[in-house]
Amino acid sequence: MTSENKHFKGDEDLLFIKNIMQSDSTKAHCCSNTSSKRNKASSKDKPSDMIYVVGGWSKDDPSCPVEQFCPQYNEWKMTAPMHHQRGDTGVCALGGIIYTVGGSDDVTCLSSVERYDPERNTWCVDVPSISSPRSRVCVVEMDGCLITLGGFDGMTCINTVERYDPLKNSWSKLTPMLRNRAAASAAVLNGQIYVVGWNRWRHAARFSGAF
Repeated sequence: MTSENKHFKGDEDLLFIKNIMQSDSTKAHCCSNTSSKRNKASSKDKPSDMIYVVGGWSKDDPSCPVEQFCPQYNEWKMTAPMHHQRGDTGVCALGGIIYTVGGSDDVTCLSSVERYDPERNTWCVDVPSISSPRSRVCVVEMDGCLITLGGFDGMTCINTVERYDPLKNSWSKLTPMLRNRAAASAAVLNGQIYVVGWNRWRHAARFSGAF
């Protein structure tokens, strides 16, 4: 981390996006309109990997700014902010689009969902909300869909599992987890979802990909 980015907090949500650029396009290049030489170099067939910092907490308040880091040029820049301030939100990439799910605004838990298009640098709120408000929800991508697992509804941890289908633009409920979990970590491996951790306790669960 460079000294120019001391404002970055460890509790903010990080998302890594890998974008393969076309030889005749510079739309997805790592960020710079300050140098024409960079634009020419970026138009080659090279992958452009970027990291996004989405929401989080600033001092005692949730925030909506979003930052993009380009490793190719070792540069950070501000991008379009979310519509709603969110802390403890779930973040996941699907089809080159970034989704933020739920979270908290320091008053209540949220059920709303926002999506970000890096090429257009715009956030939209046209994705339906999840079934109930929650923060600290775990989100993964699997088989072209988003899967949300658990979360905190303001009173207790929950075991709800939902799937978002971008083609139908709708959510559906799946088999709930065996344990209530919030702030867990999850990964997809060989068609199964592995969920690890929940609050102060440690436990692991495995889910079949055949929902």
